[in-house]
Amino acid sequence: MVLIMLMKEGEYIEEILNNSGFKNIKVEQTYTSISTQDTVKKDAELLLNLGMGARLLAEEDLSDDKILSIKKEIEAMSKKRQKNGKIIYKACLNYVSATK
Repeated sequence: MVLIMLMKEGEYIEEILNNSGFKNIKVEQTYTSISTQDTVKKDAELLLNLGMGARLLAEEDLSDDKILSIKKEIEAMSKKRQKNGKIIYKACLNYVSATK
């Protein structure tokens, strides 16, 4: 079984798999960057609806005004990362193998 995850905590991944009954766990980390040619608005929309941060925001039942404010902040951060039409993010990829 091979999983590719965008998480930084290799030891945390090993702990979760170990506690779930997996054996022969190997985690190899590769540092790279991820880029998109999406617009700043589209990038912010994706980030606002992706991962644990999105789940947390959804559970908080925030007002439309608060969500719009957060989206504007994310757009500003995306714009700072934009160079030559690309928005670039640093990433640590964890290549995981394990057996059950």
